[in-house]
Amino acid sequence: MMRRATTFLFSSGIFLALLTFAASRADVASRSLAAPPKGFDAHRDGIEHGKIESVDYDSKTIGGKGKMTVYTPPGYSKEHKYPVLYLLHGAGDDETGWSKKGAAANILDNLYADKKIVPMIVVMPNGWARAGGGVGGFGMGPALAEALMKRADTNKDGKVSRAEFLAAAEEAFTQIDKDKKGELDRQQLSDAINRLMPRPGRGPTRNTAFENDLLKDIIPFVESHYSVQTDAEHRALAGLSMGGGQALTIGLSHPDTFAHVGGFSSAVFGQPNSLIPDAASRSKLRLLWLSCGDADSLMNANKSFHSALEENKVPHIWHVHPGGGHTWPVWKDDLYVLSALLFRDK
Repeated sequence: MMRRATTFLFSSGIFLALLTFAASRADVASRSLAAPPKGFDAHRDGIEHGKIESVDYDSKTIGGKGKMTVYTPPGYSKEHKYPVLYLLHGAGDDETGWSKKGAAANILDNLYADKKIVPMIVVMPNGWARAGGGVGGFGMGPALAEALMKRADTNKDGKVSRAEFLAAAEEAFTQIDKDKKGELDRQQLSDAINRLMPRPGRGPTRNTAFENDLLKDIIPFVESHYSVQTDAEHRALAGLSMGGGQALTIGLSHPDTFAHVGGFSSAVFGQPNSLIPDAASRSKLRLLWLSCGDADSLMNANKSFHSALEENKVPHIWHVHPGGGHTWPVWKDDLYVLSALLFRDK
């Protein structure tokens, strides 16, 4: 019975990990941010609408064609230069996630109609880039495999036998089950997986293929095919879950490229304190946003990162959704509030 339970634990833990991995310069409390109005994400008749299109681009990073979804605002004109928000999806989606599930176009159109947003182009790329292998696949697979091999491969022969795997699972269960109840809840599993993963940006959880694709292929393509402003002050990077982890990791590592960075329910596995920007980098940030639902299994990791930012006196917005889980209603709210804050005058 115990062996069945431990086998289920590790298969469930990996599945959970795949699912979940799947401008002011002052801190702003959640209560000071106005909640979106009713119908903020619904299509409205009688207003101008932006354009959503699927775009193919040549990517040297992946060695072929990449895909992105691009939103251009109502009245888009090549006579005007626009700021750009690069908006990243979660582990369960691709470049269509924000448009098909997140109602991004409706949210942006409604903000534009209500004069609450700076007209901007929003680029939604595919975050599953793989060097030389196109897009797709699960970027967390190698990270989890490496972590499990380190724990289970006791004779260091590069293979894990059934006996080694089950022994490692049983040991892990005992370590996680600190109150000795013989059962684990979602939060315990989530915290255990966070500890199991390598540091963001320091190990295989950092998808350097996507980072290179974004910096070397996607941004140059956008800037050569659309009428955009090309400085960091007019470039933002934000995302949800896996995309939130990517946005924080890439954005905070490249302050000369992105002056606005945001993470929604971010997959900040391992030790997110390694992402804290130094003094020189933080001076270039116009806005740093961090948010999460208080019922989300990633809340503890995000709250820990928020606390570390506070301790290091890094100005940021920390926005908590009461009762919010790891769901689209939370991320739609985030997009509504964050996009209205972007690209404002100092």
